[in-house]
Amino acid sequence: DELSSFYSVLNDLHRFLSTITNVEYELEEDIWQLCNERAVLLYGEPGIGKSHLLADIANDYLKQGCPAILLLTSMFTTQDPRTQILEKLDLRGKSFSTFLGALDAAGQKAGVRALLIIDAINERNGIEIWREHLAPLIAEVKDFPYVGLLISCRSTYLNAVIPPASPLKAIAKIEHHGFAVSGGRAAKDYLAFR
Repeated sequence: DELSSFYSVLNDLHRFLSTITNVEYELEEDIWQLCNERAVLLYGEPGIGKSHLLADIANDYLKQGCPAILLLTSMFTTQDPRTQILEKLDLRGKSFSTFLGALDAAGQKAGVRALLIIDAINERNGIEIWREHLAPLIAEVKDFPYVGLLISCRSTYLNAVIPPASPLKAIAKIEHHGFAVSGGRAAKDYLAFR
Protein backbone atom coordinates (compact mmCIF):
# COMPACT_ATOMS: atom_id res chain seq x y z
CA ASP A 1 0.00 0.00 0.00
CA GLU A 2 2.93 2.35 0.74
CA LEU A 3 4.44 1.57 -2.66
CA SER A 4 1.13 2.30 -4.38
CA SER A 5 0.88 5.67 -2.55
CA PHE A 6 4.44 6.47 -3.56
CA TYR A 7 3.69 5.77 -7.24
CA SER A 8 0.49 7.77 -7.05
CA VAL A 9 2.37 10.81 -5.67
CA LEU A 10 5.12 10.31 -8.25
CA ASN A 11 2.49 10.19 -11.02
CA ASP A 12 0.86 13.38 -9.67
CA LEU A 13 4.25 15.13 -9.59
CA HIS A 14 4.96 14.04 -13.15
CA ARG A 15 1.59 15.45 -14.35
CA PHE A 16 2.24 18.67 -12.43
CA LEU A 17 5.72 19.03 -13.98
CA SER A 18 4.25 18.33 -17.42
CA THR A 19 1.59 21.02 -16.90
CA ILE A 20 4.21 23.55 -15.76
CA THR A 21 6.37 22.74 -18.80
CA ASN A 22 3.38 23.20 -21.13
CA VAL A 23 2.48 26.55 -19.54
CA GLU A 24 6.10 27.70 -19.79
CA TYR A 25 6.20 26.70 -23.47
CA GLU A 26 2.92 28.50 -24.21
CA LEU A 27 4.07 31.68 -22.46
CA GLU A 28 7.10 31.84 -24.74
CA GLU A 29 4.84 32.11 -27.81
CA ASP A 30 4.77 35.48 -29.60
CA ILE A 31 1.10 36.11 -28.78
CA TRP A 32 1.85 36.14 -25.03
CA GLN A 33 4.74 38.54 -25.53
CA LEU A 34 2.20 41.04 -26.87
CA CYS A 35 0.52 41.15 -23.46
CA ASN A 36 3.43 43.17 -22.16
CA GLU A 37 3.50 45.61 -25.06
CA ARG A 38 2.26 49.14 -24.38
CA ALA A 39 1.41 49.88 -28.02
CA VAL A 40 0.18 47.39 -30.61
CA LEU A 41 -0.64 47.85 -34.29
CA LEU A 42 -3.38 45.69 -35.79
CA TYR A 43 -3.14 45.56 -39.56
CA GLY A 44 -4.75 43.70 -42.42
CA GLU A 45 -6.46 43.94 -45.76
CA PRO A 46 -9.57 46.11 -46.20
CA GLY A 47 -12.95 44.66 -45.23
CA ILE A 48 -11.73 41.77 -43.12
CA GLY A 49 -13.15 43.04 -39.83
CA LYS A 50 -10.42 45.10 -38.12
CA SER A 51 -12.89 47.82 -37.11
CA HIS A 52 -15.45 45.27 -35.92
CA LEU A 53 -12.75 43.52 -33.87
CA LEU A 54 -11.70 46.78 -32.20
CA ALA A 55 -15.32 47.71 -31.50
CA ASP A 56 -15.90 44.28 -29.96
CA ILE A 57 -12.77 44.61 -27.81
CA ALA A 58 -13.90 48.02 -26.53
CA ASN A 59 -17.46 46.79 -25.98
CA ASP A 60 -16.35 43.66 -24.10
CA TYR A 61 -13.91 45.68 -22.01
CA LEU A 62 -16.62 48.17 -21.02
CA LYS A 63 -19.10 45.38 -20.21
CA GLN A 64 -16.54 44.02 -17.73
CA GLY A 65 -16.24 47.43 -16.07
CA CYS A 66 -12.82 48.10 -17.61
CA PRO A 67 -11.87 51.49 -19.09
CA ALA A 68 -11.67 51.71 -22.88
CA ILE A 69 -11.93 54.54 -25.40
CA LEU A 70 -12.43 53.91 -29.12
CA LEU A 71 -11.74 56.71 -31.60
CA LEU A 72 -11.99 56.70 -35.38
CA THR A 73 -9.31 58.47 -37.41
CA SER A 74 -12.00 59.50 -39.90
CA MET A 75 -13.17 61.98 -37.22
CA PHE A 76 -9.77 63.72 -37.09
CA THR A 77 -8.52 66.79 -38.94
CA THR A 78 -4.85 67.51 -39.64
CA GLN A 79 -4.02 69.10 -36.27
CA ASP A 80 -2.29 67.27 -33.42
CA PRO A 81 -4.44 64.23 -32.60
CA ARG A 82 -3.82 64.59 -28.86
CA THR A 83 -5.64 67.93 -28.92
CA GLN A 84 -8.42 66.42 -31.00
CA ILE A 85 -8.80 63.46 -28.63
CA LEU A 86 -9.32 65.88 -25.74
CA GLU A 87 -11.88 67.87 -27.76
CA LYS A 88 -13.79 64.75 -28.78
CA LEU A 89 -13.94 63.64 -25.15
CA ASP A 90 -15.09 67.11 -24.07
CA LEU A 91 -11.87 67.67 -22.10
CA ARG A 92 -10.88 71.01 -23.62
CA GLY A 93 -8.48 72.91 -21.41
CA LYS A 94 -6.96 69.73 -19.93
CA SER A 95 -3.50 68.54 -20.85
CA PHE A 96 -3.08 65.23 -22.65
CA SER A 97 -0.90 64.05 -19.76
CA THR A 98 -3.73 64.81 -17.32
CA PHE A 99 -6.11 62.77 -19.51
CA LEU A 100 -3.65 59.86 -19.66
CA GLY A 101 -3.14 60.11 -15.89
CA ALA A 102 -6.88 59.80 -15.33
CA LEU A 103 -7.08 56.87 -17.77
CA ASP A 104 -4.09 55.29 -16.00
CA ALA A 105 -5.80 55.68 -12.60
CA ALA A 106 -8.99 54.12 -13.98
CA GLY A 107 -6.98 51.18 -15.32
CA GLN A 108 -5.17 50.75 -12.02
CA LYS A 109 -8.44 50.86 -10.08
CA ALA A 110 -9.95 48.22 -12.40
CA GLY A 111 -6.79 46.12 -12.15
CA VAL A 112 -6.26 46.15 -15.93
CA ARG A 113 -4.54 48.18 -18.58
CA ALA A 114 -6.99 50.85 -19.80
CA LEU A 115 -7.28 50.84 -23.58
CA LEU A 116 -6.97 53.80 -25.89
CA ILE A 117 -8.01 52.41 -29.27
CA ILE A 118 -7.60 54.37 -32.49
CA ASP A 119 -9.08 52.73 -35.55
CA ALA A 120 -7.96 53.13 -39.15
CA ILE A 121 -4.97 55.44 -38.86
CA ASN A 122 -4.81 55.38 -42.66
CA GLU A 123 -8.23 56.99 -43.23
CA ARG A 124 -9.09 60.57 -44.19
CA ASN A 125 -6.08 62.68 -43.11
CA GLY A 126 -4.49 59.76 -41.27
CA ILE A 127 -1.29 59.49 -43.25
CA GLU A 128 -0.57 63.18 -42.72
CA ILE A 129 -1.57 63.10 -39.04
CA TRP A 130 0.00 59.89 -37.83
CA ARG A 131 3.23 60.04 -39.79
CA GLU A 132 4.16 63.04 -37.63
CA HIS A 133 2.23 62.43 -34.40
CA LEU A 134 2.23 58.65 -33.81
CA ALA A 135 5.72 58.44 -32.27
CA PRO A 136 5.08 61.25 -29.74
CA LEU A 137 1.69 59.71 -28.85
CA ILE A 138 3.23 56.30 -28.22
CA ALA A 139 6.06 57.84 -26.18
CA GLU A 140 3.58 59.72 -24.01
CA VAL A 141 1.33 56.68 -23.51
CA LYS A 142 4.32 54.59 -22.43
CA ASP A 143 4.77 56.88 -19.41
CA PHE A 144 1.53 55.46 -17.98
CA PRO A 145 1.82 51.78 -16.98
CA TYR A 146 -1.94 51.16 -16.85
CA VAL A 147 -2.64 52.51 -20.35
CA GLY A 148 -2.30 50.53 -23.56
CA LEU A 149 -2.59 51.91 -27.09
CA LEU A 150 -4.16 49.77 -29.80
CA ILE A 151 -4.21 51.15 -33.34
CA SER A 152 -5.25 49.71 -36.68
CA CYS A 153 -4.17 50.32 -40.25
CA ARG A 154 -4.77 48.79 -43.66
CA SER A 155 -1.79 46.76 -44.84
CA THR A 156 -1.42 48.78 -48.02
CA TYR A 157 -0.87 52.00 -46.04
CA LEU A 158 1.62 50.75 -43.43
CA ASN A 159 4.69 52.17 -45.18
CA ALA A 160 2.93 55.49 -45.76
CA VAL A 161 1.96 55.91 -42.10
CA ILE A 162 5.10 54.32 -40.67
CA PRO A 163 7.96 55.02 -43.10
CA PRO A 164 10.60 52.29 -43.52
CA ALA A 165 13.29 54.36 -41.75
CA SER A 166 11.01 55.18 -38.79
CA PRO A 167 11.87 53.88 -35.32
CA LEU A 168 8.18 52.90 -35.16
CA LYS A 169 8.93 49.94 -37.43
CA ALA A 170 9.65 48.12 -34.17
CA ILE A 171 6.09 48.57 -32.85
CA ALA A 172 4.43 45.26 -31.97
CA LYS A 173 2.20 44.18 -34.85
CA ILE A 174 -0.62 41.69 -35.27
CA GLU A 175 -1.86 40.77 -38.71
CA HIS A 176 -5.61 40.29 -38.69
CA HIS A 177 -7.03 37.81 -41.19
CA GLY A 178 -10.59 38.04 -39.88
CA PHE A 179 -13.30 37.34 -42.37
CA ALA A 180 -10.77 36.59 -45.11
CA VAL A 181 -10.23 33.07 -43.79
CA SER A 182 -13.82 31.89 -44.24
CA GLY A 183 -14.97 34.43 -46.79
CA GLY A 184 -18.28 36.20 -46.99
CA ARG A 185 -20.16 33.60 -44.96
CA ALA A 186 -18.34 34.56 -41.75
CA ALA A 187 -18.92 38.27 -42.41
CA LYS A 188 -22.61 37.68 -43.11
CA ASP A 189 -23.06 35.60 -39.93
CA TYR A 190 -21.19 38.17 -37.83
CA LEU A 191 -23.09 41.16 -39.17
CA ALA A 192 -26.42 39.35 -38.75
CA PHE A 193 -25.48 38.71 -35.10
CA ARG A 194 -24.44 42.36 -34.55
